[in-house]
Amino acid sequence: IQELRHLCTDFQQQISQANAILVKNLRYRDKNLSKLQRNCDIITAILQAASPKR
Repeated sequence: IQELRHLCTDFQQQISQANAILVKNLRYRDKNLSKLQRNCDIITAILQAASPKR
């Protein structure tokens, strides 16, 4: 029983660490997606400004 409790505690710690890494990576991904969208918006604005007017 004691060994099972120890294993359970270890698993909980590993899950907590994995969750922390996941949250960090999701924040990093969201930051990069926002940056990418901003750059795409800039390129779109430049292309629209350079295109002949209708």
